[in-house]
Amino acid sequence: MGSGTSKNKKGEVKLEKNTNSSAGNGSNSKCTAQTDTEKLTLPPISSVKKEDSSTVSQNSGALGVATPPPITNNDPGDTKSTSSKQSKPSEAELPLVIDNTVVEKQGPPPAETKDKPTQKPDTLPPQENKDSAPIPPNKDSAEKTTPEKSPVVATDKTQEMATPAGTVTSKVETSKEEDRVIPLDPEDQRRFDDAVSAACLLIKPESLLKCITKNVTKLELRRALPRNIDLYGILSKLTMIQEIDISNNNIGPEGFRSVCMAMCSNINILSLNLADNKADTDSAECLGKMLSENRSLQYLDISSNYLGKDYFSRCVGPPLKSNQTLKTLRAASIGSTDVKQFLEGLVENTSLMELDFSKNCVRDPAALGKGFALVLKKPECCLESLALNYCEMTWQGIEAISEALRENTSLCELSLTGNNIGSQTNLLNLVVSATCSPNLRNLTIDNVAIKDTAVKGNDVKPSTDGKTSALEILSMSDSHVTDDFFSELVVKLQGKILPLVELDIGANEQLTSKCIEDVLKISSVEDSTCRIRRLNFSLNNNIADLPDILMKQEFPNLQYLNIRRCKIPDVHKLSGIFTAPNSCMNTLILDGLKIANTDTLQLLLENTSSCSLQTLSLSGCSLAPADLAPLCQALKKGIPLHMLKLSANRLQDEGVNSVVEALLGNKTHPLAVLDVSNNTMGDMGAKTLATLFSNKKHKSQLHSLNVSGNNLGKDGLLSLVSVMGGKFPLRTLYLQGQTAGLDEPEMIELYTKLATSLGFTIKKEGDNIKPGCSDLPNLPDGFVVNMTSLGGHTGEIGRMLDSVRLHTDFVQDQLPTLTFGDIQVLCAYLKGTGTDTCLWSMNDWKMVTGASRSTTETPSWLELESSRELAIYMCNLPGNTTQQKIEGMLESEADCNIDEVCLMKDPVTRSNNGVGWALMCDKESVDKAVEFFHNGEAKVFGQAFSISRVKIQIDDQVDAQTAAKAREDLEMRMQQKKKEEQEHRSLIQRKTEESWKRHAYRLAHPAYADGRIW
Repeated sequence: MGSGTSKNKKGEVKLEKNTNSSAGNGSNSKCTAQTDTEKLTLPPISSVKKEDSSTVSQNSGALGVATPPPITNNDPGDTKSTSSKQSKPSEAELPLVIDNTVVEKQGPPPAETKDKPTQKPDTLPPQENKDSAPIPPNKDSAEKTTPEKSPVVATDKTQEMATPAGTVTSKVETSKEEDRVIPLDPEDQRRFDDAVSAACLLIKPESLLKCITKNVTKLELRRALPRNIDLYGILSKLTMIQEIDISNNNIGPEGFRSVCMAMCSNINILSLNLADNKADTDSAECLGKMLSENRSLQYLDISSNYLGKDYFSRCVGPPLKSNQTLKTLRAASIGSTDVKQFLEGLVENTSLMELDFSKNCVRDPAALGKGFALVLKKPECCLESLALNYCEMTWQGIEAISEALRENTSLCELSLTGNNIGSQTNLLNLVVSATCSPNLRNLTIDNVAIKDTAVKGNDVKPSTDGKTSALEILSMSDSHVTDDFFSELVVKLQGKILPLVELDIGANEQLTSKCIEDVLKISSVEDSTCRIRRLNFSLNNNIADLPDILMKQEFPNLQYLNIRRCKIPDVHKLSGIFTAPNSCMNTLILDGLKIANTDTLQLLLENTSSCSLQTLSLSGCSLAPADLAPLCQALKKGIPLHMLKLSANRLQDEGVNSVVEALLGNKTHPLAVLDVSNNTMGDMGAKTLATLFSNKKHKSQLHSLNVSGNNLGKDGLLSLVSVMGGKFPLRTLYLQGQTAGLDEPEMIELYTKLATSLGFTIKKEGDNIKPGCSDLPNLPDGFVVNMTSLGGHTGEIGRMLDSVRLHTDFVQDQLPTLTFGDIQVLCAYLKGTGTDTCLWSMNDWKMVTGASRSTTETPSWLELESSRELAIYMCNLPGNTTQQKIEGMLESEADCNIDEVCLMKDPVTRSNNGVGWALMCDKESVDKAVEFFHNGEAKVFGQAFSISRVKIQIDDQVDAQTAAKAREDLEMRMQQKKKEEQEHRSLIQRKTEESWKRHAYRLAHPAYADGRIW
């Protein structure tokens, strides 16, 4: 059988794979393993919100390693996110986690679909400070779940947070007539992911090797392995790899091209994530070559790589016409403006099922819409998920897509967030057309530009097809929706019922609670109740009577309600919903409401005996310690909260102490996630929090704690890190950004205490810590500690502990990302060379370095083996770097002897692209330069950059003419360099002489000043 994916009727993913399933060519294996996301389900690519520009730091919780993201100051549980990573989310702005599960929006149970593509993990997109919270466990809401990032449906996470994920299966070819599904234990993959993400300089390499089994099918490297661990040694043991994720590594154009070229002949990798790796325009050529020649790749993510305005289209469009294996393509934010050939390729493509082309500002947006309309109208169209967010599309293009929806039968998910729809009438037309599509279940049209808010129903074609709508998720946040919109929607649907389970109509200023009546009309009938489980009304000011409407119990399935920053005077009436018999309500978001110094909380929480509430968010409500008395009383009575968010208030130590005291009043309490970040808590509050775990009369269930942005000193921080690991349940702890800065000795003491608590062994050789001296401790699932921005330098112990799971500030000194050398080792593995040295043909090597194009200035000595042995590759250099600056730094600070430094330029803008090559005089200088990087000293203008060797082999014989040309080019550049230096010295000498002459003239003529005579 060929490679492929499918889903069985239970929603389980089956990887169809032929028996050659190892990553390197020529390796054989007989079974595949589950993906790494048994418990993680990302939102579909169409579930997109507008991006929060404040999210700028690196994603520490890599989903592929089951890393729970931090507790945020945003609304917990917001699952609408950009599918492409425009900026890196900070630790305090990512989604919350319960029981090692990324919490996200609830959706419908998976429908029976055939041959869905295996969905791969993506870079966590920036989370908007918007409107959701997670749904804690609910015994009545056990739903089937889909694997990560299903392109079709959003899943109900309610049950996932309380129980282990369902078994993900893989399909093995047993005979030509019969296939059988073999369930595999997800523990092997999870244990390997945890080991890779927790790998630091302290651990022994064999600790990582022990975690490798035949069930490990995915490799996620969001950063380089510690230098004491041999990357190829790990790769050579991974014989069953099908998924590789090296996103967010900034590997540079040469690294990106290398992976693409190595994948051309690979027949085993099914999924490849290259997002956010600083590719350039010329990289599109290698990408097109890979899609032309590779016959196994099913999932490809190249988002957030600039691939040229039209070159991506010209290189990738033609291969798409014949490619029959690629099922998922994520190409968001790649700089494309001309996509004519890309669209032509899509029209003829017969395999692509999921496409994200968001954040590409196409020059002709109307043509973009019409092109995708042609794709959707194809009788054999298999596209199931389409995201065209922030493409500056106008109604002319969107209208074509809208009309195509009435004919299309394959699309399950559509996202058009951030485009220019123009009027409410057009928006209504789009929604009505979406209800005519028989399989479309998710429609996201948030943050669209609307000038005309009048709804002209006569201009909208009604839904007269008689088909039952499949629309289950409708999101129109910040889309200028009015009450008239819903009234006309009722008319145009002509009695058609929408099986909605999630409705997001937040941030629509003109919307009032009157629309609820129309929502009920379109989502329920007399003999059935409304199915809506999640309702987002946040940032609306005209819904004062919403509690009274909801109290009528017309939403019996409602589990999640978001009224963030709404003006509702009688919020306390909502208690009647989550205290009612058989209530499903478990999540309530009240962020930003003016409830301080009022009796709102007292009335809201006075009856907790039959309360179904499990998640309560009170962020940014200006709550003082005295305001928490009703909440503390409810906690003492045992209100079954699993998640409590009190960030951005005025709690101080007193407020935190009262919450802890209330929890200690119970022998045990189900509270699992607590967020008290961005308050003014000090050491006393932190010490009190630690007693939750040390008090023998109380058994805490708390596993995630966020105290970032407070005023903790050394004593408070020590008390919290001392309850990590061992018998304590705490596994995610966020300490970053304390206002009371620590000095280096205090930081060393803090890191040492944490290492001891977690079970690391620390041995010294003289005054230095010995690398590789500790076995990997038995860290808890989802372990994450963030200790960045605490003030002092990390010291040697901080450098030794730094990893994906334990964040320190050492990354500011040394880039932790994959180097060019690491990429070449990975390419050797992908090409199946059998060694850690990648073997290239001369033509392929020229494509990798850019020497095959006349627009580049790649040094020709890279073609000579003798020169490559003395060469280093530099990446992530600042744009204002000069050759003189690099030469001076390496010569004076790293004590290297340099022949030449060549900085590469962008082929279009001709500005520095952050990459450079340097030719050393001897091998000792190469060693010194690499050691200079590993010691965290490689910085230019305060920005860390990477240095690596150039260890590759060319299988072609280099002729004498090529060698002579390389030497001639080098000599010519050296002469040019001397000439420029001479001119520069002459210029300085001339300017100096002129300056002295002006000075002498000014002394001789006192009336002279600034070149003028007064």
